[in-house]
Amino acid sequence: MTLLDVKSVSKRYQRGAAHFFAVENASLALGAGEFVCVTGHSGSGKSTLLNIIAGLLPPSAGAVTFDATELTSLGDAELSYLRNTQIGYIPQGHSVLANLTVLENVCLPFYLYPRVGNPADRAGELLAEVGIAHLAHSYPAELSGGELRRVSIARGLVNAPRLLIADEPTGDLDRRNSDGVMELFSAVAKSGTAVLVVTHETESLRYCDRHLQMENGKLT
Repeated sequence: MTLLDVKSVSKRYQRGAAHFFAVENASLALGAGEFVCVTGHSGSGKSTLLNIIAGLLPPSAGAVTFDATELTSLGDAELSYLRNTQIGYIPQGHSVLANLTVLENVCLPFYLYPRVGNPADRAGELLAEVGIAHLAHSYPAELSGGELRRVSIARGLVNAPRLLIADEPTGDLDRRNSDGVMELFSAVAKSGTAVLVVTHETESLRYCDRHLQMENGKLT
């Protein structure tokens, strides 16, 4: 069953009198439990495509349908709720909040909308999975770049998303920790989550079910 359907999506930008496509006529389908990796050079449009799929950036043309809902039909509040409850998004860079502990940062998505329960146990399990359980009560300023990356990964998984989108999730990690993260994503996919990862690391491709290439905004 198709969970995510991206049909002929383009993102067109104007630069002076000229225009260019960051993403051009890209299509892909992703089923529950499927693990897909996308590779390509910097500037090929990978991050733009992920932002469109996550509903963070509207396409200039085409459609993104998640679980039979076309994302452009939703307002900002509806998109935010969908991302929080159904989609785990791990962006490039570090997006943790400096005034919260590691554990509080991971739990944060749980508290953005009314829910019953306490996410601390699940957050603790995820921090252990990515190898930083001992840093649960530390603050971001005390962490390295790779440790901050793993906080973002745990936070993207805390609400048990049906679709996980990760943009260069292992970019700051050594080989051992990169393998650990990809093994975690593989386990998440086996549990039924659709996983879409952008990566530069060819070593990570052995974990995915399907590999797509992006070049000059075109997905093949």
